[in-house]
Amino acid sequence: METIFELLYDNDLLRRELLDNFIPEAFDRKTAALLKQSGRSISAPRIKELRFRSGDRLRQHLPGDMKGWFPKKISWQQHRPMLEWIYFGRSDFSAPFYDQMLLRHGQNPINQLLGFTSPLDLVPKPEGPAPVPLSGLIFHISRCGSTLVSQMLSAVNGHRVISEPGPVDAVLRGRFRDPSVGDDLRAQWLKRLVNIFGQRLTPRDRRLFIKLDAWHMMALPLIHRTFPGVPILFLYRHPLEVLVSHERKPGRHTVPGEIPVEWFGGTKMQLKDMGLDTYPVWVLESMLNTACDHAESIRFSSMDYAQLPESLWAIDNNPFGLNFSDGEIQSMKAASGYYSKDPGRRFRNDTREKQKSAGVKLRGLVKKMMLPTWEKWLESHGNRIRQP
Repeated sequence: METIFELLYDNDLLRRELLDNFIPEAFDRKTAALLKQSGRSISAPRIKELRFRSGDRLRQHLPGDMKGWFPKKISWQQHRPMLEWIYFGRSDFSAPFYDQMLLRHGQNPINQLLGFTSPLDLVPKPEGPAPVPLSGLIFHISRCGSTLVSQMLSAVNGHRVISEPGPVDAVLRGRFRDPSVGDDLRAQWLKRLVNIFGQRLTPRDRRLFIKLDAWHMMALPLIHRTFPGVPILFLYRHPLEVLVSHERKPGRHTVPGEIPVEWFGGTKMQLKDMGLDTYPVWVLESMLNTACDHAESIRFSSMDYAQLPESLWAIDNNPFGLNFSDGEIQSMKAASGYYSKDPGRRFRNDTREKQKSAGVKLRGLVKKMMLPTWEKWLESHGNRIRQP
């Protein structure tokens, strides 16, 4: 049986025949037929069993022609980032989050049968046409409409939006895996990932946008230096409304221990002194303070939740400096009518509801811990769309 897998891993031409067979039964029959032509006798039902077998599928091997292969996750082996691959094919990237894309395509038969991993620092540039240009980076304070923005952008034909990809987070926080990982190395790895995300799959591909995780605001200077000249949009919202949302369903960065406290400029001693109700407020203040500190030197655009969705497609002053056509604006308007995290629900602005439901304790914490930073932000940078 190992001989069969060696053949599938080593024979790029044979494997290429299997890639776009997304119907499991057809994939199993095709695989069995191709193996038979190569002198290996195996039945389609046995191929099905192998797709669901337990055990390690990964081989340290590039997937040959890399077109349609995307980053799945990054693991670390002896202080070296190893990139695991997944085959998307010519996917439309319509899911609200990259993790949902991984779940969807994890069901593709080729991804069930085979697994590839390779050192990130040895990944070559994708072959073929030049990658789709990176047209915008989306930062946000969380629960402030960033997913709505990414869904509106992805509704435009030729746009590809990569939303909160785990491999980017793994690279940005790589120094917590290996303290010797410096900014230059992280920048190099980020460029490799963006080249892969931007591989041109169809002639229609024109623009690439990446929406980062909320806590990546702390890495704004590094990301800006890595991609100078790429327009940056920072989305924000009244902190009380953001924190009400996190009270109901905590985000990863608001749970102590999920993201190292040092990432936000704190210490473990500070963490010990903070309660569960205080920590999310402190994290939000750290992110907003970073935005204040760099808004002039980096000159990114900013947008309040209350300005959505119309400000995204503003003809004279949209945050990415793009001249959207009437058709593109109509596509974004259509997408803006739905709740971004659940396309089956209609979107509505819930500012009043969030403000009304905030408890006395939370209001007190926000006033004590965030009010000065919030007022500083509004006075100097809030509610302004500015071209980089």
